[in-house]
Amino acid sequence: MLVAHDELPWSVVEALLAGAIASCATTVRRAGFEATDDLFGMANAIASIAGAAVTIEDLERRVLAYSSIEGQAIDAVRQDSILDRKVQAIPEYDAEYLAVARAERHVWFPSQADHELARVVVPVRIGGRLLGSIWAIDDGEPGSTSRAVAALEMAAPAVALAIMSAGFREDAARRHRSEQLAAQLGATGSDQTSTLRDRLPLAIMGFGPLTDAPDLDEQRITQIIRLNVERISPEAACARVEDAIFALVPRAAGCSSARLRRLAEDVIRSANSSNGGRLGCAFVTAINETDQVIRARRDISTALKAMQGSQHAVIDVDEQRHLVILEEIRRSGVADADRLVQDVRDLLGYDERHQTAYAATLLAHFDHFGDARAAAKQLGIHENSHRYRLARIKEKFGFDASDPRLRQVMWLQLRLLWDRHRSADQRSI
Repeated sequence: MLVAHDELPWSVVEALLAGAIASCATTVRRAGFEATDDLFGMANAIASIAGAAVTIEDLERRVLAYSSIEGQAIDAVRQDSILDRKVQAIPEYDAEYLAVARAERHVWFPSQADHELARVVVPVRIGGRLLGSIWAIDDGEPGSTSRAVAALEMAAPAVALAIMSAGFREDAARRHRSEQLAAQLGATGSDQTSTLRDRLPLAIMGFGPLTDAPDLDEQRITQIIRLNVERISPEAACARVEDAIFALVPRAAGCSSARLRRLAEDVIRSANSSNGGRLGCAFVTAINETDQVIRARRDISTALKAMQGSQHAVIDVDEQRHLVILEEIRRSGVADADRLVQDVRDLLGYDERHQTAYAATLLAHFDHFGDARAAAKQLGIHENSHRYRLARIKEKFGFDASDPRLRQVMWLQLRLLWDRHRSADQRSI
């Protein structure tokens, strides 16, 4: 009897059973090699039989394990891949990985100049499903290729089971982290944030669509985000909360704003190219107290709304907090039509009736603290034209420019209205 979790796809169950049967049929224990959940131990066992340095990779070209037997030939490419735990994204490698994916048995790649030795590669599959690959360096010694091929092909079924088993454990851990994160960031998350204490300091990133259409592929975007944030921390978690996908990066003491910005740009580049939409990101770095987590999530959600229709694709909330504050003020309704001060209402009504641009003129005047040259440049008119418009505003509407509180409210309402309609014609707020 086999008991499987309700969320586990039947295709995965079928693949696992097919692989188990196949591995038993071919006898995993041969020539001193024994299957184990320890991929590093398996890599060393394969390398010992093959007489060559071995790496085990998954479909995303991550190095899951590597051998460490002294005296076996290695090269700079292997060293770099092990240090990064991932094969470099070089276009020349795409053709090699495609050849491996299509191969039924082994593939041999010749050496490249002086920096890369030849390789023998065997695809790792379960029930026809490709899971990864085993790579061995071919140092060119007599018989080295045939010995490596025999070792890799013998080990492939056991490695497949180990990769799938590790994948199940990793997926279960990810689901657990995601569920925890969703609870911690949710409306009732204040009761859950205490579990984050041993993971401080934190960084939180939020990703959301900046346009209404087309719809973005949430599952694909979550996968892209996860792959990128796990480069910073394997314990990172992703979860959807309301209209955004959040990523939490634990123990982020060395995670600078610039690094998070680069990561966000990588995610957005990949997501936009695969979905055709427009994704945005807001993030908060250096969260040092658990009671700051819910506030950070709300700030990020507000920032993503503030970015709608703007040129911003990525913002650090702490550096652009004014956008968050303005969005919060806007959502409070201070610029709703029935709450506009009379002077602003008069300006807008006159502009609508006479197709003038007095509201935009006054906003530019406020924006540049009375600097006529800068205001005129913002409006795209001559400085004298701007001064003439200001005189006409004073003559026609006569609001009390000496009252700083009135000026502040007028400026705020005009700014919020302008931001709301910034894509519209400048003449009409």
